[in-house]
Amino acid sequence: MRFDEIKSAGTLDAVLNTALDAVVVMDADGIVTGWNKVAEGLFGWSGEEAIGRRLSNMIIPPEARARHEQGMERFLSTGKTNILGKRVEVTGLARTGQALPLELSVIVLVDQGRPTFVAFIRDLTERRQAEQKVAQLQAEVIHLSRLGAMGSMASMLAHEINQPLAAAANYLAATQRIMAPLEEASGADAMFPLQQALKAVLRAGETIRMVRDMTSQKQSPHEDHDLYAMVQETVRLLGSNIAPKPTVLVSPEAAKVRVNRVQIEHVLLNLIKNASEVLAGEERPVMRVLARGRDDGRVEVRVEDNGRGICSQVRERLFSPFNTSKSEGSGLGLSICRAIVEQHDGKIWAEELEQGTAFCFTVPKADGNGAKAAA
Repeated sequence: MRFDEIKSAGTLDAVLNTALDAVVVMDADGIVTGWNKVAEGLFGWSGEEAIGRRLSNMIIPPEARARHEQGMERFLSTGKTNILGKRVEVTGLARTGQALPLELSVIVLVDQGRPTFVAFIRDLTERRQAEQKVAQLQAEVIHLSRLGAMGSMASMLAHEINQPLAAAANYLAATQRIMAPLEEASGADAMFPLQQALKAVLRAGETIRMVRDMTSQKQSPHEDHDLYAMVQETVRLLGSNIAPKPTVLVSPEAAKVRVNRVQIEHVLLNLIKNASEVLAGEERPVMRVLARGRDDGRVEVRVEDNGRGICSQVRERLFSPFNTSKSEGSGLGLSICRAIVEQHDGKIWAEELEQGTAFCFTVPKADGNGAKAAA
């Protein structure tokens, strides 16, 4: 039975031609008898192609076709249905094979005892995308709120911890002065533990000040520093906590950089420590820290490993807060590194190698770079 033969429909032609949603008409045998312009645009079938075809073979996903046919049979034999007079959300199928989120409402017209089904179909794609965007924005707001709370806490901790650290540094310096006359008698090694303890305490104080400056958005001084010495100092601080020890190669044009030393050493420490953790268990682990000058007046630093690489789920949000593949990680390490590098007007990124991964970042060259390279 053709759509234009349905005398009881009355204004159905006008409905088809003026409806803002897709309108599809199907007879009791499941054959399409009406198909408006919106349906053409939504599903990709022209009216001429659609009319006369079996509806379930066109716009219903294969896994749902049997359920559709069973529902039709139940309605025709018993008059019972789960969807008539309701708005339901379903998944449709475009001609290209793309799954479409749809809202469906179906009414029945009866002519001489034969039912005709008229389906009003609304595309929910834009609504779903908007909902996903809202959910993403809400998640980002939550992250920012947590970061703000952590910033306040870090500022408070920086204030509280800095005082005992300063006192400890003063006591160590006083002890060092008291023991100085004993150095010749007891040997140079007698002062070494005190010297290292004093260095560690002073460095902790610098790190605390860095955290306080970052949370208050205070500009830290950027000065000229020897990049090779910074890498070696970072490796020394990590000590036995990393394996293997990285090979360090700094080209002459990258010898000097203009940075906040404590901040960039913090970035190096995170990247080297992460590479070491990735290499744990590898038979022949290799780690390299490379630095070269670039034509844009910046130095590119690379921390390379021959480990297992980064899984795709982690890579998508690699530098986002709270994104981590470690069971005990906070997910803040790389996001803090990004914040530090961006404060230096640089960029940080990851590259896949033939075997392993390289984490790279850029910092400004110092004026009048010297020439120092080492392996």
